[in-house]
Amino acid sequence: MKRTFKAITVVLLTTMVVASATAQIEFGAGLKLGLNFGTLSLDPETLNPGVTKSGKMGFMVGGVAELGFAKMFYVVLEPTYVGHGCEFSQGPAKQTLSYNYLNLPFLFKVKFLKGMVRPYGFAGPSFGILLSSKSKTEGAGPGFDGESDLKDFTEGTNFAIDFGGGAEINIIPKLGLTADVRYSLGLSDINKTPAAPGAQALKIKTRGFQVLLGAIVHLM
Repeated sequence: MKRTFKAITVVLLTTMVVASATAQIEFGAGLKLGLNFGTLSLDPETLNPGVTKSGKMGFMVGGVAELGFAKMFYVVLEPTYVGHGCEFSQGPAKQTLSYNYLNLPFLFKVKFLKGMVRPYGFAGPSFGILLSSKSKTEGAGPGFDGESDLKDFTEGTNFAIDFGGGAEINIIPKLGLTADVRYSLGLSDINKTPAAPGAQALKIKTRGFQVLLGAIVHLM
């Protein structure tokens, strides 16, 4: 994982250096906020009879910095707080798993057209740093309800691929409003709970459909 992250960083830095040497640079910075309609992929997904799994909505907030070159190509860094998780229900009882991350997506973006509205598409890796992970049980009765910390049983990092598209509306010179949708496909197994003797280890990976609104100021 560390080698992959270092390799990505080297590629991005090389791209920036080459761009600055060969083309006119554009730079913008701003803020984004939105929602993550997330769930967890379980392997194997063996639920007890009567138990149902559903997604969990989490908030997203963060910044954005983009470096543009060759008129339509951009490299984007978006440090973002993201809430992941899912819920398990059986009758009146409900267990909610919550995983909160500081995500660092490195995205390659292509903006189309010139004018007030610029559609764009993007894709790239996202490196997540675990901030907290908890399990909360409700409706199961005395002795079962409550909240527990899962951080000791969760990997400290998460690796995902983000991809999607959106549009930027330049309402006034140098200021744009953005709206995009994306899918975050977790590739890392974030569970480090030891498997029971004779049982298969449970793999947990994050998934998320995300909607984000933002504003960006084009500084150069």
